[in-house]
Amino acid sequence: MNWNKLGTSLVSALFPAAGLYFCWWLMGQAGELVAGLVFGVLCVNYFLIMRKLKR
Repeated sequence: MNWNKLGTSLVSALFPAAGLYFCWWLMGQAGELVAGLVFGVLCVNYFLIMRKLKR
């Protein structure tokens, strides 16, 4: 397995889990609106990272 595939696999598994946990925690601390905005930013960031890793 090459490094690119390994990195893509790790990011695709760990980043969404960490992002969801962070948004869940943030919803309790700062409210639903802030958590929703952060979730949107994290989703866009995730897709940009995955697109860059697959090149």
